[in-house]
Amino acid sequence: MRWLLVLGLCLTACDDTIIGGGGKTYTPDWLGTQVFFVDQCIRCHPTVEPDIDLPGDILVDVCEETGIWVVPGDPEASMLWRVVSDTGLESDPAVMPFGTGPLPEGQIDFLREWIATGARVEGCP
Repeated sequence: MRWLLVLGLCLTACDDTIIGGGGKTYTPDWLGTQVFFVDQCIRCHPTVEPDIDLPGDILVDVCEETGIWVVPGDPEASMLWRVVSDTGLESDPAVMPFGTGPLPEGQIDFLREWIATGARVEGCP
């Protein structure tokens, strides 16, 4: 739950450069990714789907370099990208957000860029 405190602090420090006006846009960095999770994912993860803790699981995955959700430098090999962009493999979970299909490309381009440029997370041990 410590990540909730950190996320809350980050969100209170955000300005309009992080989240755009009418159509939401996000910065291609860890902060923008966390804001995206809050906006698009947190209502079901971990409450409806308690086995997936976002953004906690992504943070652990990237910092420990497990490659379960994110393969830095390779969006197509990253399950996170495949699931939100509807380019998933048959073995991947359903396209997210569940029930509404993939988000508009413009809202998820930042995620592809973040992964493609190395999925950097400040403060990884």
